[in-house]
This record gives sequence, C-alpha cells and structure tokens, in this order.
Amino acid sequence: MSDTIVLLHGTGAGSSSWDPVAGSIVSLGASVFAPDMLGYGESPAPSASYGIEEEVAHLSRLPDLHDVGTLHLVTHSLGSGWR
Repeated sequence: MSDTIVLLHGTGAGSSSWDPVAGSIVSLGASVFAPDMLGYGESPAPSASYGIEEEVAHLSRLPDLHDVGTLHLVTHSLGSGWR
C-alpha cells in the first residue's frame, strides 16, 4: 500500500466536490480517497441523535474498509471536525 490523500468534504456538498482536486492529484501519480460523510452520496443517513462522534465513528472505519494505508488528511468545513 502506498500513501493516500484522504479528502473530507464539508456540509455544502458531498465527496464529488473534490473531483477537480482529486483529478489533479491522481494525474500527479498519487492515490486519493474521498469518502462521503453521513447523509451524502452512498453513505447511510445519520441517526436522529446525530453528533460529531457518530461522524467520526463512520469515517474512522472507512480507511481500513477501502485498503487505505498511510494517509494524509485534507479537510474542508465540517470535514475539519474529524480528528
């Protein structure tokens, strides 16, 4: 596995908001993973008691599920609440 740049979107749009950036990064030979936060794209809807802890639990599982090794995190807006 190589290093992967993980792109987390904000509340205004889903992971597709990163498409232009991801395309540029991939064209340079890097790996990119841009997951959808809860309620966006193909991710499940958040629970009625949604909080940042639920988002962190959702996002924390994704790197292993998608075979992401070492990652470098780039965030925007709500995506920056993930630590």
